[in-house]
Amino acid sequence: MYTEDYVSLKLPDERIELRRALDWLHHGDEYSSGFDWHRERQNPNHPLRHALVNGVIDGWCIREDGKEFKISRHQWAGQYLWLEAYSTCLQTVECGDEFQSGYLLIDRLAFVSKFFPKTPTAPASSDAQPDFLSFPYISFMNEIVYRFDLSPKYRFKKEILQEWIVENFPSGLERSKSKAGYIATFLRDTHFDKGGAFGKPETVGERSANPLAPYNGVTYPKPARK
Repeated sequence: MYTEDYVSLKLPDERIELRRALDWLHHGDEYSSGFDWHRERQNPNHPLRHALVNGVIDGWCIREDGKEFKISRHQWAGQYLWLEAYSTCLQTVECGDEFQSGYLLIDRLAFVSKFFPKTPTAPASSDAQPDFLSFPYISFMNEIVYRFDLSPKYRFKKEILQEWIVENFPSGLERSKSKAGYIATFLRDTHFDKGGAFGKPETVGERSANPLAPYNGVTYPKPARK
């Protein structure tokens, strides 16, 4: 049996993506995400890193073809690999005598037993409805909707929001202008891509097309939710 995780391939049930494990560890909740990774990545005594270095938890690299390779303990003690532990991108890792390009995984059972011993260790059913807000990009988009009070009828200037998104990608997501453009587009009504009469801004209150402009006494963006 296989279950889906953050990466775009099926993961064995006995593995969990390292990024997701870090979210779980810092929130105490398997389905929460986002924390100050820039601070934690510099912590030489981070408990999960310590467990990997000491062999309490095994680390793995999984290629896009699904083949797994065990990562030796000394790799986690070095300067490179741990710094990329929260990345969503493919990593090049020395596994044995070869270098492999893949995603970073760890042993799920060992992780749960070490940090959450009272949690049932059986993986969730692959037929269960996923918590969509646990996916980092969907969670980010939901936060943008909240912070700018976006609505289906509000035609904002996509380029302005795109620039804000580029500068405010959450830690762990690759900063990309093209991705920011996609996100800004997906947050608008599809009719707005066609121009014409559908291009009028929201009529109630005539909110400015600049999403950063104050409206109804509210300054945007609003503070991030905790």
